[in-house]
Amino acid sequence: MTTLPRLAFAALVAATIAAFFVTQRLKHEPAVLNGKHGTRFLHPLNFSPDGNGLQDRLRIQFSLRREDDITVTVVSDKTGDVVKRLASAMHARPYRSIVLHWYGTTDDGRRAPDGAYRVRVGLRREGRSLTLPGIVRVDRAPPVVRVTAVSSRVTKLPAPIVAPGTPVDVQFRGTSLRQPKLMVIRTDLPQPRVVRVIDGTSRSRAVSWDGAIDGAPAPPGTYLLGIETRDAAGNLGHYPSTLPNRQAVVGTPVRLPARLPDPAGVTVRRVGVAPVSVAPVTAGGKIAFHVDSRLAPYRWDVRRLGSATPHSSGTGTRTTLTVTAPRGVSSAYLLEVRANGGLTQLPFAVQNRTPASRRVLVVLPYLSWQARNGVDWNHDGVPDTLTRGGPAPLYRVLGLPAAFGQQEAPLLIYLDRAGLRYDLTTDAALALGQGPRLAGHSGVLLAGEPGWTTPALGGALRRYVSGGGKVLIAGTDALRRTATLAPAGAAGLALTAPTPEAETDVFGLRYGAHALAKSPITAFSANATLFATTGGLFAGFTSYEPLASTGRAKLLGYAGPRPGVTVIAQVQLGQGQVIRLGLPEFGARLLHDDPAKALMRQAWTLLSQ
Repeated sequence: MTTLPRLAFAALVAATIAAFFVTQRLKHEPAVLNGKHGTRFLHPLNFSPDGNGLQDRLRIQFSLRREDDITVTVVSDKTGDVVKRLASAMHARPYRSIVLHWYGTTDDGRRAPDGAYRVRVGLRREGRSLTLPGIVRVDRAPPVVRVTAVSSRVTKLPAPIVAPGTPVDVQFRGTSLRQPKLMVIRTDLPQPRVVRVIDGTSRSRAVSWDGAIDGAPAPPGTYLLGIETRDAAGNLGHYPSTLPNRQAVVGTPVRLPARLPDPAGVTVRRVGVAPVSVAPVTAGGKIAFHVDSRLAPYRWDVRRLGSATPHSSGTGTRTTLTVTAPRGVSSAYLLEVRANGGLTQLPFAVQNRTPASRRVLVVLPYLSWQARNGVDWNHDGVPDTLTRGGPAPLYRVLGLPAAFGQQEAPLLIYLDRAGLRYDLTTDAALALGQGPRLAGHSGVLLAGEPGWTTPALGGALRRYVSGGGKVLIAGTDALRRTATLAPAGAAGLALTAPTPEAETDVFGLRYGAHALAKSPITAFSANATLFATTGGLFAGFTSYEPLASTGRAKLLGYAGPRPGVTVIAQVQLGQGQVIRLGLPEFGARLLHDDPAKALMRQAWTLLSQ
């Protein structure tokens, strides 16, 4: 062999060996690179694609050393099956960053199950695939959060009731890897909502509230101290769990269940008064009240409805206040208690020492007062009303019932000023067999809006009318819901087992939905005794509750906005009668509207016969 061929053969061998080592080096050299400044291939490794705005997607970022056509898939770490194809035959240039996102879905658009996944990159030109470093976990399970204690920062004692501005500490159980938040939720509003959000300390399971809202002491009311936490995947944990799955801010509406499991409620109160009895006190007798002034001294006075001059007054510090009821005729009075810059008024009934035979019995709707009373009795932060399922204790802080000044108060003031004498009690006393009874009275006037009654009392009213008695229903939405009076431990008695609102009341009268009054309410039964001295025209009312059917009762006379629409009605049931007014504004107009006064006077005449 000549020299030239030998040299050519040696060069070929050397080139082959060099190509072999270059190929081996390229095979071991990473084809996929991470981004600039050490950006991770996969971020975050734990994510929760639940739409709450926190770690809802997986970010995938890488680049190639060599040009190629790539396929990117998400595969199950357990089975290796492809779950989602993120890119197919995508052309990739060298060192150009590739960014893709996975939102936790499968190829058919469904949610990928919670679990572990990997991201695989297929290199078509190199004829191989590789897996990006890191195991991705999909986790949509929100962390469970429970409130374990609410205490006064000053006394370190449980703080279900505090004065305005009192600092409160909240302890909770649950994840606190991220910064927890305390949500102060006002729950005694028509629409409960978050009124303040306070940041806690990372890895801490305690958060404090200084007792302020918008820089001032929190106003009296019922509050739920909720907690928000966040786990490593970005899941939000809330107490209560009914909070929306997003970061809470001031104004966030809160849906409340009937009750909650934890003692997370705080009642802010200046002064509260609770009745000791639901029965009327005999004129000149003693009556007691529980007073909660947060241990501060208080001033009190007793005044008759409609009077500017107190009947009696005094000061006190004890939690039980005993006063002497005024002597004289039956009437309603207000107990007014002032402490800590606040005022609480509580109505109570005073009954004449000797109930008169054939006198009209006026009944205050105490059952409905407590049924609607938004007081948190068990300190879970949810008002214990019957519309929320109850129970609603009878003997708890009450205050002046809603709409009392437009319903019961003007009616009773009118009766007193007109010199109309009556016996006075509450529906709760009737249900318990205390005070004056239905029997022996010529008529019964149900004041206010007695929306709730007990099954036994409802049956007693129906029998009373069927046997010849007469009942006047002054308010609307009356006697269509029932609840049972039952023992309730420390609460004594409570209204329980509430029923939904029925279409018919205890007398079988069926009502329609409230409607706007676009014309005066006019009597269309000229011979009806109810309208005999009234003129038959009642103008100025803006709404009414129509009577859709009288059931088995006979319609004796009616008034309405047009013929055939019954609002004010006089019906006969058995040997007795039921009169219902059907006008929500009737009580408020009674003191200054002459036609309303004439109607009430004529109805009173019928009740008294």
